[in-house]
Amino acid sequence: MKKADILSLRKMGLVTPQCTPSEVWLGVPLKTRDEIIGVMAVQNYQDALCYDETHVNLLVSVADQVATALERKKAEKALRDSEEKFRHIITTVREGIVSMDAHWRITFANAHFAEMFGYELDELIGQSFEILFHDDDLDDFANQKNERQKGKYSQFERKFKTKDGRTIWTIVSATALIDNEGSFAGSFGTITDISERKEAEKALQEKMQELRQAFDQIKTLRGILPICMHCKKIRDDQGYWNQVEIYVRNHTEADFSHGICPDCLKILYPE
Repeated sequence: MKKADILSLRKMGLVTPQCTPSEVWLGVPLKTRDEIIGVMAVQNYQDALCYDETHVNLLVSVADQVATALERKKAEKALRDSEEKFRHIITTVREGIVSMDAHWRITFANAHFAEMFGYELDELIGQSFEILFHDDDLDDFANQKNERQKGKYSQFERKFKTKDGRTIWTIVSATALIDNEGSFAGSFGTITDISERKEAEKALQEKMQELRQAFDQIKTLRGILPICMHCKKIRDDQGYWNQVEIYVRNHTEADFSHGICPDCLKILYPE
């Protein structure tokens, strides 16, 4: 673009540099695969004929390389930002997060996972996941490994063994890791500690059992009891008449201790 072209565009109100116009201006777009992200330009204030087709081709080549570099930088920044967000989530979430390779060795764990099991992070990396299992759960773990190797997702309850031998109850959400060739590459899982909930459930079950046992021992009287208006005997379901204390003793957990009320005492022992 020559100086006359620049001045003409300025008169037309089109956006042009507001500085002193050069004798010649040469520019090419910075293009990525999806968009134009800018312009690369050179200009000369003395010689309007200093640029030829060779300079144009050279500038196009340089612009393509610069655009590619800028696009890569943008992608790298987006990746860093994404990794930082992911790292923040992983480190702050109150869930145990663990990743294993195809041989079930721990390759990654977050801080909460290590805290749940009483380990330092560097103690866990490279260890077999089986160190966290009780012996009686290893058979079921073998079944779960088969499910992961088939690419299946599972969610289930699992008890684990901590470093100091305690048992914790968890909910495990596990999924398979598949490589670019479609082969099994390991497993990724989140682990939620539900030990407090399990303890509460156990306490509730024990209390319910106590209540059931107490209820089984309770005998209650319901309905209308046929009682003699004179002698006060009660007729049972078989038609027999029983003394009140005998009937009550047979139909409840109550028992009697005998005494004399003040009114009867005056009648029986007037002196």
